[in-house]
Amino acid sequence: MLPAFLKRKVIEVKSAPAETCTLAEVELNNLKVVDRRLDFAEFVTPTDDPSIILLDSEVGHIVSYGLYRSEGEISVARTTFTKGSHFPNHTHDQCEVFVIYKGYLEVTVEGKRVDKKGRRIYYVMPGQKHEVTATEDTKVIVITIPHSEEFPIPRS
Repeated sequence: MLPAFLKRKVIEVKSAPAETCTLAEVELNNLKVVDRRLDFAEFVTPTDDPSIILLDSEVGHIVSYGLYRSEGEISVARTTFTKGSHFPNHTHDQCEVFVIYKGYLEVTVEGKRVDKKGRRIYYVMPGQKHEVTATEDTKVIVITIPHSEEFPIPRS
């Protein structure tokens, strides 16, 4: 059985051609990560208040507030980014729509920058790798279809 951390990685064996090498013969330090699906949930930090979550960023702060959720249908959150904050490359199983109502986000989808000056709405299809960086303090409405379990729960 593979160790849990290898189940989500596509690996390349550096020590021998793949057709002559079995995993049992390879030392783990000889493996190199080629690609990895980075799930949104890996970057979410819950708070004591289920209507608010923190999103991991190396610089700045990203906070998401639950606005609406309909089980199996849609999640809506208001997300604020401080200038310089970066939400790393990730994927999820939902379609995601960003509606920027203040500030600016650099949006990268599948390795290609798609943001344009004056553009306020972006969408990402399920499974597409994407990341965003706030070039200034930014406020966004984020919608996922269907709903996302990781999104904050709206206050009643």
